[in-house]
Amino acid sequence: MKLLKVGLVANAANGSTCETIISALANQDILEVCTPIVSGIQDSIDSVLANIEQEVQIPICKISRVEDALDGKINIIDCCNTESESIRYMVSSFLNNMVDLIIDLPSEICNSKDETALISLINETLSNEDGKPLNWTISGNVRTLLTTGDTLVDDIREAHIALRKDATLIKPRFAVVAKDGTSHGNIASLREEKIMAFGPFEADTFINAKQYLPYDAVLFCDEDSACQRLLAEVDEGCSFEYISGLPLVVTRLNGKADLTQSMLKEVIYFSIHTHRNRVRYHGATKHPLEKQWIPRGRDDFKLDLTKEESE
Repeated sequence: MKLLKVGLVANAANGSTCETIISALANQDILEVCTPIVSGIQDSIDSVLANIEQEVQIPICKISRVEDALDGKINIIDCCNTESESIRYMVSSFLNNMVDLIIDLPSEICNSKDETALISLINETLSNEDGKPLNWTISGNVRTLLTTGDTLVDDIREAHIALRKDATLIKPRFAVVAKDGTSHGNIASLREEKIMAFGPFEADTFINAKQYLPYDAVLFCDEDSACQRLLAEVDEGCSFEYISGLPLVVTRLNGKADLTQSMLKEVIYFSIHTHRNRVRYHGATKHPLEKQWIPRGRDDFKLDLTKEESE
């Protein structure tokens, strides 16, 4: 199986974060499924290696170009000075088939109040899109998405497509949490399109009664605080963001907690799993079979009563 090349953007990471990144990537389970390419820790790598106590030597490879990355090694690249430059470089590498997915470890962009900064930056670099970008937050087994009343129906449609591609869910089930029931008619109409959307639910009852458990994703319509409550309730020590609707898989840690090895590993495994799901989906739907059967047993003959019967 081909090893996926994972671009990790870690500009401005401090010493402890760099140590966590190297320790997590040095795990043989990680190196057997991907080839990590880390940007932004070149200056501190030597001091970090001196502080890590391990019986085996950590397989570090310092490179100047992403195309020089070696399998089975932790490739450290230093070609960019800022997070924005690193992301642009990784996206450009994706377009040249040298990077398969990107994981952003927060420093500049992710700590900004503008939640669309990363999406805008990637769209600026990419020349095409695979759909409308949606910024999911995943915590535990719960997927959440913030939306508004104006874009609710379109976001549900895009979320339906995203989960079919990236999570291999044939009929994903969506719950909508909103302050009032004005969107009920729009949600119900989606079921005519075979989209399983339900609601709107009242936030307090929905969270307190754990009504979110049967659903594959929860959309919060103008309910930011309720979304944060749900994420805090189901948080198992790893909460991260994932952007769907792009030609490549992009995940990022939300920057609210210190990075741990288990957190980074979970994000890497999630990204790889999502990428493979997307490849399988595109392979299965690339050349759909045309309709081959012909309905029979039906009388298609129509009698024309306007003509006189000839003798």
